[in-house]
Amino acid sequence: LEKKRIAESNRRAKETSKNRDNRMEIDRVAHAIRRRKETSKTKGKRMEIDRVAHAICRSKETSKTKRKRIENDRLAHAIRRGKETIEERQERLHIIRQSRQNKKDAINKKTEDVAVGGIDDPGDKGRKVSKEVDWLDGFG
Repeated sequence: LEKKRIAESNRRAKETSKNRDNRMEIDRVAHAIRRRKETSKTKGKRMEIDRVAHAICRSKETSKTKRKRIENDRLAHAIRRGKETIEERQERLHIIRQSRQNKKDAINKKTEDVAVGGIDDPGDKGRKVSKEVDWLDGFG
């Protein structure tokens, strides 16, 4: 019991106020569930926490949403710090978007080449599709 108490106090000592709030909220909800005293409000909160936890567990975050989130975090941080004017931000975003578009265009060009049959794809595993397929073949 003593060890448990010490471990608990150590854990609490490392906590930031934000983490503490989150933990308290989770503890409150967990306690309410244990006591079967769940109100619609705590249920909503618990569902939200579960949903977030589940999404994180399942890594439901796509690379696109992750990029957006990271970009937003970076922006928020820069703005909080006051290191970036609105013009600088617009320019930076424009550059980022442009480079992304260039990357997409390059990928699309590559896939077009493969579709035409210009590049031998090593991942093809020998499944060759003839370019001309008679779709009516076998329909009488």
